[in-house]
Amino acid sequence: MLKKLSTTNLIQQYSEIINELKERGVIRTKNLIGDLGEYLAIDYYCNTAGLPKLQAAMTNTKKFDAISMDGETYSIKSITGRLTGVFYGL
Repeated sequence: MLKKLSTTNLIQQYSEIINELKERGVIRTKNLIGDLGEYLAIDYYCNTAGLPKLQAAMTNTKKFDAISMDGETYSIKSITGRLTGVFYGL
């Protein structure tokens, strides 16, 4: 379906999708990949039996991105690109 759209229409659709994700609270900052990763991780935890139910931390919170109902904090990291499998440090 997307291949049938003109480039201009495709860009317009992208803009509309980004705006909708902002309205839904999925995109909360200027870090698109980070926000998408946090949303997907929190959604997975909340919808998987046996895992803690998480909620997103306030956007200005330092050192963690989500918190469980028990008060445990979680740091969620998202990246793009190809992974080489090489670790450069923790």
